[in-house]
Amino acid sequence: MILPARQAAPASLPAVPLPEARPAIAPPPGEPPAGSFPNPRLRVDAALNVVVLEFLGTDGKLNHSLPSPRELESYRREGAPSPRRIDLRS
Repeated sequence: MILPARQAAPASLPAVPLPEARPAIAPPPGEPPAGSFPNPRLRVDAALNVVVLEFLGTDGKLNHSLPSPRELESYRREGAPSPRRIDLRS
């Protein structure tokens, strides 16, 4: 309900407490905590000119990647797919 500027809000509305303001806490400088690593991480295979997306387990070891190791090996044998050109003139 929109009230005119001169009319006060009805007294029956409950007061809503505002959340307590908290100061922003910056992470400490230096090394990241043990066991922290970016997940997923990106790796560039420069020989193939392909970006590899790697998913890591909680131990930090590689669990899965896109493209898969099998696909990367296929690209090495057969050549990586070339980027497609898109004709924007039509």
